[in-house]
Amino acid sequence: MAEALLKRYYVPEPRVEVTVYLVRASLPSSPTAPIGAFNPIPAELKAAIEEMKGAFNYERYALWDSIIVQPKGSGGELQGILPVDGGGRNYLYTVGYGVYGGQPAEGKTVNLANFMFSIKMPVGKDDIDSHIRTDVTIHEGQKLVLGKIRLLPSANADLFLILTTKVN
Repeated sequence: MAEALLKRYYVPEPRVEVTVYLVRASLPSSPTAPIGAFNPIPAELKAAIEEMKGAFNYERYALWDSIIVQPKGSGGELQGILPVDGGGRNYLYTVGYGVYGGQPAEGKTVNLANFMFSIKMPVGKDDIDSHIRTDVTIHEGQKLVLGKIRLLPSANADLFLILTTKVN
């Protein structure tokens, strides 16, 4: 009887997962090869990439990396290093959010206040920081192209952030 009551009244909090895809878009007729490791575009992003191809003048799109965020409570932050080919200097990233909106709204919508993506790009002795910072509302199944960061001229590419979410 106690087990039946627990099953009736205990509803576990849904598990929320936001995937941040880092997609490098190469500029046409780049004189040198772009820096960084490349992977094929995942099948779930192909429609979004096809739409981007119609809107932007890039020659090639490739997945640089993906980052999984499991938002909880009053905020969080992840840091890491992006893979680089050929012994180049590392690109450091930070992904964070200020406040997770709690239970997903109806329709499995996730709200993240003050979502932030930052990348440090190596330049000589110093680094250059670039950021995207905004509130995010994303629906499960949606592919949200959040923004673009211009990478260093030597990279011959720009970096797009595409977000997806899953709620279990």
